Amino acid sequence: MMQSVEEAIQRVEHLYTSITGAPPPPSTNGAYAPIPPEKDPSEYVEESMARLAELLAFDRTPLTQPLPAFAPAVDLMENDSEYLVIVDLPGVERNELEVAFANQMLTVSGMRSVYGNGVAIRRAERPCGRFVRQIVVPVGARIEDATARLQPNGVLEVRVPKGSPSRPERRTIEVL
Repeated sequence: MMQSVEEAIQRVEHLYTSITGAPPPPSTNGAYAPIPPEKDPSEYVEESMARLAELLAFDRTPLTQPLPAFAPAVDLMENDSEYLVIVDLPGVERNELEVAFANQMLTVSGMRSVYGNGVAIRRAERPCGRFVRQIVVPVGARIEDATARLQPNGVLEVRVPKGSPSRPERRTIEVL
């Protein structure tokens, strides 16, 4: 479905307001301002995109402002012998992960660092920064025997055997 230019502008303005909490700045050129003839069109578009990215705060650096949080995808499965929690974490280092249980709640938290130091990011679609996911583990899970393994492809597998739990209050699991 094709949307009109006006609808696209309204959506971008709404996105700006929802991210920054402030109304968008007034346009100095007008919504339909032509590319000035003295400007190279590709440079003009690149400059405009850089201004938009700056307005939307995509130009943050880890040292000046906190990066936005994100929520990695999670699946919870079970078979006859165990519960399996799968968390998609490509680009997250093992030492940046923490897996813990408390009161039948599995918490997976960590940090995905910004890729590349000293490089100009032209486009960033992969979310970076801190994340936390919490999953209720069904009753009957033996939390004390749970294991966690980060696969080479960036998928975290947390295996929790079924059985009579001993109900430990808290437990941190080493990620292998």
